[in-house]
Amino acid sequence: MVRILEKVGSVHLIIERGTDKPEVMEFESGVTDDRAASVNRSYYDVLTKLYQSGYILQGTIAGAPTANITVSTLIFVKPSRP
Repeated sequence: MVRILEKVGSVHLIIERGTDKPEVMEFESGVTDDRAASVNRSYYDVLTKLYQSGYILQGTIAGAPTANITVSTLIFVKPSRP
């Protein structure tokens, strides 16, 4: 499961696999081209790592945005092998 907290100026990702301590990542965000590109690259790197580890995206939970923060959740599963 990946919880995404987007605030003005930063993004927090909390990755929970259920077996280890959650992995917490933080990076700068913004609306300038450089910051937007940097955030996109960070998301890409995290999602690529999950996919390469065998996880697939099963669903999303969109949180209600407030004036200061938007929370979203990505639900990943690792399919069982036959």
